[in-house]
Amino acid sequence: MTVLHIFPVDLWAGAEKTDSWWRDVTLRGMMGERASAWARSRFSALAMASAYRRLYEEGSVGTGQG
Repeated sequence: MTVLHIFPVDLWAGAEKTDSWWRDVTLRGMMGERASAWARSRFSALAMASAYRRLYEEGSVGTGQG
């Protein structure tokens, strides 16, 4: 889990969920580590270069350049 789902229709439930998350050091640490790993996997230099390469390769199809 990397995110808390809080729905605006039930403000008390959202407050309780946020409070329990704030008090749970283990859960916060786990969520932080997972969020960090998710961001690194998508936004590292290697991941971004690969994504741009795929984008350019797909964009050159049918133009006689690829």
